[in-house]
Amino acid sequence: MSGQSGVQRSQLGRRGEAARAELRKQLPVSTAGMESTEAIDVEETAPRHAVLESALVKNLKKQITCLEMEVAVLKGTFKKEAELTGAATGDTRAAEAPRDVGFAPADTVPSATHARVHPSTLWVDGSEKEALRRESPYSANAESLRATAQRLLHDNEALEVRLQCEQQERQKLSMENDSLLLALRESCSNAEETHRRLREALGALNTEQKKRREMEDKLRVFAGSLLAEEDAECREDVFSEKEYYRVQTDRLRVAQQDSLARIEKLEKQLKTERTQAAEVESRLCAALEEVRRLSGLASEKTGVYESLDKGCTGMCAILQMAVDDCDRLQHQLRQCQSDVFSPASSVSIDETLRGLEQISFTLKKEAVDKVSHEDGGKASKELSLGSADKATEEAAFPPPPAATVPPPPEATVPPPPEATVPPPPAATVPPPPAATVSTLVVAIEPAKVQEIPLHNTIDDELEAIERRIREEEASLLAYLNIR
Repeated sequence: MSGQSGVQRSQLGRRGEAARAELRKQLPVSTAGMESTEAIDVEETAPRHAVLESALVKNLKKQITCLEMEVAVLKGTFKKEAELTGAATGDTRAAEAPRDVGFAPADTVPSATHARVHPSTLWVDGSEKEALRRESPYSANAESLRATAQRLLHDNEALEVRLQCEQQERQKLSMENDSLLLALRESCSNAEETHRRLREALGALNTEQKKRREMEDKLRVFAGSLLAEEDAECREDVFSEKEYYRVQTDRLRVAQQDSLARIEKLEKQLKTERTQAAEVESRLCAALEEVRRLSGLASEKTGVYESLDKGCTGMCAILQMAVDDCDRLQHQLRQCQSDVFSPASSVSIDETLRGLEQISFTLKKEAVDKVSHEDGGKASKELSLGSADKATEEAAFPPPPAATVPPPPEATVPPPPEATVPPPPAATVPPPPAATVSTLVVAIEPAKVQEIPLHNTIDDELEAIERRIREEEASLLAYLNIR
């Protein structure tokens, strides 16, 4: 059965292909004849838009006939396949009915109704016969028929879809045909309008040409009489125009030369102005640099002045301390004037003089170091700082200690009378060193010690020290004011 269905399917396919080939052969021949005859008639009788319309109509007719023939062939093949599938299902049912009737549940021997038995089964034993008997010979055919039916159903669905698509295409073609017909009508109306306008334009052109010919004929008649006068007038006009243009060109040439000279002058002025601007710019740059330098110097001067103010403040404080120390020492010395001939008083006077001299030396050295610190560079700055530190470490401006010059108590040390107190020996009052006290370098003779009063000498020394301190302070202030 499967082989028969395959043969039928191939026959149907060949028939459909043969029908399509015949349609393809018949349609072009008939349409070609129609095209040839109708094309000749259209070219002879109708304008170009009629030819286009007839060609569109013929094309649509061809497409419609082809689609109708394909639909008819598909319907015929579908009907034949449906009939074949119905006959195949009837045969399978007829074959399955006696198989179900011929076998009983309790019987192991086949009945007489089962006539289709393969000869090879007679030589097989009972169990194999039973297995072969139970295997249906029609199962394969039934499966093939089912597959064929399923395939035909799918083909039917595909054909329906294709038919729907063809119908849609047909609708689209009809709509396109309608739109083309509408466009064709519009083009026909436009062509008629253009033909009308062309006819009107052609008539107007003919009338204009006729008028032009008439005017040319009239001009030829009067040309001979007016030719001489017109030539003379034309010559005069030409000469006058030539002279006018010559004068204008001369004027333009002179104006151009003047403008060129003015342009050269302006270029020279522009160059000079540019050079002046460059010079002014360079001067401005130099002035800006000078202003920056002066501002830097001003800032440096302000810094120097601030440092000098600080140094002056410190120096004033130190001088005030020195003056206070001098006043205190002077007061102590005045208190000690009563004990003139005591050896302790001479020692304290020497110590006081040394302290005052050391204070004066330290003040002078610090003033010099401060000035060198402000004037010098980095190396001089470091040296002045080192010397100032060394001087401060050595001197440190210490006031004379109270132990060295103790105020003698009045009760314990009464003022000695002149008659009872002998003059102190020369060994007890050593002369002060020459480096510290310059006024006491004079050699004191032992015989003249009694003649020089000690309190007068101390007062003189104190006055000299105060005078020197004032002089140093005045010189320092003058130097600071000069700076």
